Amino acid sequence: MQKKERVEELLEIINKGKYFTKLKLEHKEDNSFTIPLKVCSYNELNLMVSDLLKASIVLMNKEARSLAVF
Repeated sequence: MQKKERVEELLEIINKGKYFTKLKLEHKEDNSFTIPLKVCSYNELNLMVSDLLKASIVLMNKEARSLAVF
């Protein structure tokens, strides 16, 4: 319950400051958000997903973190 209250407080602060305006609240119950992403082709979408997966793998692997160049 306390975590939910903290999230709601953070959202109120963000909304008052007009920062981080891209995220739109989708479901208040589970605090899920949506964001529109524009891509010009399936190839671009595939590259974005691939890069996110690679970054996730590197961040989860302690040994690979030292090899990552961001």
